[in-house]
Amino acid sequence: MRIRPCLLALPLLALLAACSPAEKPGPAGPVNATARVADIPVAYTDIPGPGPAVVLIHGWNCDRGFWRFQVPALTGGHRTLLLDLPGFGASGKPEIAYTPELFASAVVAVMDAAKVGKAALVGHSMGFTVAREVARRHPGRALALVSVDGVLEHGADDPAASRESMAQVAAFLDALRQDFAGTTAAFVESFFVEGTTPELRREILAGMTGAAPQPAISAIEHLFAPDLWRVEPLDLPVLGVYADTQWLAPDTEAFFKRHFPRAEFTVMTGVGHFLHMEKPDQVNRLLTDFLGRLKG
Repeated sequence: MRIRPCLLALPLLALLAACSPAEKPGPAGPVNATARVADIPVAYTDIPGPGPAVVLIHGWNCDRGFWRFQVPALTGGHRTLLLDLPGFGASGKPEIAYTPELFASAVVAVMDAAKVGKAALVGHSMGFTVAREVARRHPGRALALVSVDGVLEHGADDPAASRESMAQVAAFLDALRQDFAGTTAAFVESFFVEGTTPELRREILAGMTGAAPQPAISAIEHLFAPDLWRVEPLDLPVLGVYADTQWLAPDTEAFFKRHFPRAEFTVMTGVGHFLHMEKPDQVNRLLTDFLGRLKG
């Protein structure tokens, strides 16, 4: 696989501390609320701001709290929504199929509940797949997309690469079913680099290994379906920010721009898959510069 999904779960208190009045989140401060999709409660936080709305979408086995380093950089200039995807964080976890379509519908449900018509969708890892699905399935709702080391796969347009990817996924799923916590821990460890601090390693591992197994396994089962990854170019502004690691294929930028012809693409060095947590200031500069050039 080209780029793997991840992320962690963090207490909501950490998020709220990050967007305290001292960080100037807006006149009303953050509001925690619940939307519904397919009768599943979807927990989200709404932080007022003057600029175009931004929705932050977490990755596999995480929750909205992992964006805590981005919240202070965004809330002075943007309406900011953060959600827990169904199956993760404080959202409902029924034993159902957790598909990219369901996740995309959850994002739209949160936007509807918050009365946000259009937003820039920022996704980390699996969260970028969800952002892309919103743009594909719900035209007019995505102002722009941002990929923070997001998942991007070969699909039915490249059968050989797709078969190889699916074989890797099948082996990963078998391991998850036999030992969810152990397999998840080994998987996450592969994304750390020398500069990943011990504190961050412990935090990420604790969050990811503590996720609910059924939603997590179901999400992987549906994330790599070949038809999901057919090349269907999207005509909107897109920013790709990727880590220069073993998972980054030499042709990733060209491959990315096949899907997103208007994309800007940046590679960061000295970081792992959790680049937005390892070097948040650099990621925040890239993000706010890109968002500042959008016209909502």
